[in-house]
Amino acid sequence: MAITFPIDDALRFPLLLLEWVFAVISLELGLLFVLKYRKQQKQLKTLQELGYTALFFGISLMWFFHIMGDYFSSNTPSSPFLIWSVGSMHDLFINGAYYSFMNCALIFCYFMEKYKIILFKKYLFTYILLTYNIISLFIILVNLGVIQILFIVFWSFFMCFFTIYFIGFYKKVFQLEVISVKLAKSLPILLLLFLGFFFSMEYLVTIYGLTFRLAGAIFQIVIGGAIFASFKKLPPLSEFDWKAKLEDLYVMTKSGICLYHKSFQETTEAFDQHIISGAFISINVLLDELAPATTQGSSIIKKKGKIVNLFASTFLSGVLISTEEMPAINFHLIEFILKLEQIYYPVLVDWKGEIEIFDPIAHIAKGYFSSP
Repeated sequence: MAITFPIDDALRFPLLLLEWVFAVISLELGLLFVLKYRKQQKQLKTLQELGYTALFFGISLMWFFHIMGDYFSSNTPSSPFLIWSVGSMHDLFINGAYYSFMNCALIFCYFMEKYKIILFKKYLFTYILLTYNIISLFIILVNLGVIQILFIVFWSFFMCFFTIYFIGFYKKVFQLEVISVKLAKSLPILLLLFLGFFFSMEYLVTIYGLTFRLAGAIFQIVIGGAIFASFKKLPPLSEFDWKAKLEDLYVMTKSGICLYHKSFQETTEAFDQHIISGAFISINVLLDELAPATTQGSSIIKKKGKIVNLFASTFLSGVLISTEEMPAINFHLIEFILKLEQIYYPVLVDWKGEIEIFDPIAHIAKGYFSSP
């Protein structure tokens, strides 16, 4: 059935109302992640929250342009039209809708890939989408009528990235035995999101009518509300997967005596704790030279794919070996060592060499570094 723009139909008002609400919900989701980013402690801040901000701002901007194009602009072609040989204001707004989302989604990919390799190599999807967006821009500058085809191809690349990213996200956040349950619960929500988006595409609306688009708008309101309710309760993203990067934790005295060791990876090669402690004495000496004995000093050493996070305080030093460098790892190591010194201060001031007194460290470490 033929659809003329601007939409002037009995369904115009409910459609316009629902799509404005969805645009506002998307905008609020973007602002929610801005607030989450600003509330993080400086040592823990990552740009992942701003990646989600870009994604939801992109969705909001896309629907703003859609509303302007579909409800307030004519699709009667003019020749010439601005810099194009033929086009309309409706075409211009629809191009703005899709291309603005494409660029915001690109920013999302960049911020996510900045902190982890999604597939094969770092920034793989970022390079692919950046190249595609540049090519698309040149095509759009020549022809306003091909944006939906360009967007469908972009959407395929983006959903490939999105799927791989979230499968990895669930594996890090949830324990292995419940991954399938968590994914199963998420599938209906993702399905509603995809249905809502595709129901609103002009190609399908032309075939099935505005009732189809109304169903899509309802789906989008439901999923937008569900996402807002879920994400509002989420802790900062920097707190999610840093524990999965840990390999070994050592707590030792400033003289190099190992008081506690914990291996977080079953495949980690076992070494004598006292030999490893001795290997870090030279690092302690370096830190002592850089800072007075009454202050704390931290250092990060990168060696053959391993990250050695070291923190030396007044009485104790902590070493946390990880596979990646993350602000949260160093932050929690410092917090852990300072907590131990606070608890064991009376013992450490006049320590006689009894190792057994430090056995409760295992329980304290569990609260800081063990996965739920």
